[in-house]
Amino acid sequence: MSFRIIPANIISRIQALGIGQAPDAATEGDSDAIPGTPHAGKHNDDGHYDPSPIDVVVVRIMLAKATKLPVDVIDGIFELAEYWVHTMTAADYTGHELTVSSRSIQDKFLVRSLPIGFTSEHGGDLDLKGEPAPAKPLHNQIPAKKLERMADYPLPKLQGPVRKIVFKFTSHDQGWSGETGGLYENSWTWFEAGLERLESSATGEPQDPPPTALRREALRPVYPIITEVVPEEEDEDDAHDKQDEQEEAQKEDKKDNPEAKETNLDEPQFEYKFPLLHSPKWTVCRNKRAHRDWQEHSITWACHDDVKPDSDGGKSLEENGRGRETGDGEFVRSLQLGDVVTLWAKSRFPSWTNSVQAASIDVYWAAT
Repeated sequence: MSFRIIPANIISRIQALGIGQAPDAATEGDSDAIPGTPHAGKHNDDGHYDPSPIDVVVVRIMLAKATKLPVDVIDGIFELAEYWVHTMTAADYTGHELTVSSRSIQDKFLVRSLPIGFTSEHGGDLDLKGEPAPAKPLHNQIPAKKLERMADYPLPKLQGPVRKIVFKFTSHDQGWSGETGGLYENSWTWFEAGLERLESSATGEPQDPPPTALRREALRPVYPIITEVVPEEEDEDDAHDKQDEQEEAQKEDKKDNPEAKETNLDEPQFEYKFPLLHSPKWTVCRNKRAHRDWQEHSITWACHDDVKPDSDGGKSLEENGRGRETGDGEFVRSLQLGDVVTLWAKSRFPSWTNSVQAASIDVYWAAT
C-alpha cells in the first residue's frame, strides 16, 4: 500500500506511533485516547487494549512494511491473535431491577449494539438502552457504499466481518415453580437476541465531511418480526373523531419539532409480533428454573461455531438453556455492515417473572 493513498487520520496515527506514543500508552486510570492520536483504541475494564479500526489498519501497514509478509498472512495473524475491534453496550438496573412478567410486559427490549463497523453514534442517538426500533418495515437496506461515507475511519471490507458476540446478563426467575425436569427445562423466563437494520431512506445523505449521526428512527426490525395492524371496524362518526385526534396530535408534534415529517394517516400501521414459546434460533439462554438468587450468564456466539441443531451437541445446548439452533455460527456469519444486534428479556404464563439486574452485548469484528 502506498502512503500516497493512506488517509490523513491513518498517517497521523502512524506518526504518533513513530514518536513513541504507543497505542497502549494511555495514562493510568484513563482509558481515553491520547491527545493528538485520533481514533485511538481504549483499555477495557480488564486492562486489555481494544484497538480502533485505524489501529488495526496502522498495525497492518507496519507489519507489511517491516516483515514483507503477504497481507493474507498478516490477516491470518490478526485472526489468531483476535486483534479485532470491540464494541460494548451495557444496561445496569442495580437498585431498580427490571421485572418482566405476564402482569406487566412479557417482551422487554434491553440493549442494542452499535451498527456493525461503527464505534460510536457519531453525535446521534441510537437509544442503545431505551426503546426498540420503530415498528416499520424495512424497504431499502442501506448499502455498504453509503455506510462507508458515513464514517471518518475505514469500515470493514469483509462481507461477514463479525467474529463473535458475547451476551451477558444477571437475572433470576420468581424462585419457585410447579414444573419439573432439568435445571433449565420448563423455564418460562428467558432472553432472546434480535436484529435491526438501517433504512436507507431514513438516514439521509452522508455528511461531508463525515461522520454522519446515527439515530434510532432509521432502524427497522428484522427480528422480532412486525405485522400490519388490521383496524377494527368503526362507525363513520368514530372514524372522523379519531382522524381529528390524529391530526391534532400531528400539529402538536410539529410545534415541538418543526423539522419533523408529517405522517400519512392512511399509511399501514405495524406492531411487533412475539412468538409464544422459546425460539430455537434466537434464544440466548433461559433462566434456571425456580432459582431466586441472581444468576450471571455469559453466552458466546462465534463465527466458527459448528454445532448442528439435531446433533448431540445441539441437544446439550438445549439442556443448558440455550436455543438448539444457536450453536452453528450462522447468525454471526450472516451479519453485515450496519446490522444491529439486540437483546430482549422474555416471560410467559401466569406467575412467571424475569428479574433483570444487568445486561450487555459485546461485539467483536475484523476491521480489515
